[in-house]
Amino acid sequence: MNRERTLNIYCLALGALGWFWLLASAPQVASGTLFLFVILAVLIELVGFRFPATDAHSLVGIVLLGAALALGPTNGALIAALSSLLYALIYAIFIGRARSFSMLVARPLLRSSVRAMGILSGALLARTLGLAGAEASWPAISLVALIPCYVLIVYLSRFLREYLQGGQNGLSTWWRASWSLFLFGEVAPLPLAALVAVIYSQLNLSYFLMAAAALIAASLSLIHISEPTRRTPISYAVFC
Repeated sequence: MNRERTLNIYCLALGALGWFWLLASAPQVASGTLFLFVILAVLIELVGFRFPATDAHSLVGIVLLGAALALGPTNGALIAALSSLLYALIYAIFIGRARSFSMLVARPLLRSSVRAMGILSGALLARTLGLAGAEASWPAISLVALIPCYVLIVYLSRFLREYLQGGQNGLSTWWRASWSLFLFGEVAPLPLAALVAVIYSQLNLSYFLMAAAALIAASLSLIHISEPTRRTPISYAVFC
């Protein structure tokens, strides 16, 4: 069995598992709220970047975990899955990659499912530790469980993807190139999700839109800060 077929099987299997868990959790969120968070998450990803070529970096985790706090983890997981799926399809269709089965089906399914599973597993841990609030709104302290689970599941999925795609050598090359950007560019800002949740829950829509604009501006700044230190060009559209 060649590497591409093995990778597709992995993507489909894990993708099916994540979507089954999500749908079994029965998320319920108003369509306007769903649209608002999904569009914001997609925009944040569109102004992310890839370095190296196979790895994605963006601040979207702040939005997704913020949604999990403000709306409850089940609804946050739905937003994570839908926004990731929508972005992956936009990227595959409009941003110049080959329109293969892997890019149009397998990887979008994987991308959307692992983010949903990261949030759902974090919610499970939070309940176990007694950190959970009402389903409609979770306290910021629950990030103690949400962040490690989200990071672990998303990064492990990338780890396995790179191993299946490039073997041990490919995995080692990817790890050396990406770990610092992932840690400092994606993981370190995640506590800001608490601020996103508070702004959405306690202030009016105009403040939330200003916060969204600030996140987009921060994403663009991250690109320009990182780019001069790189020996190879950064691609401005991300895909995982």
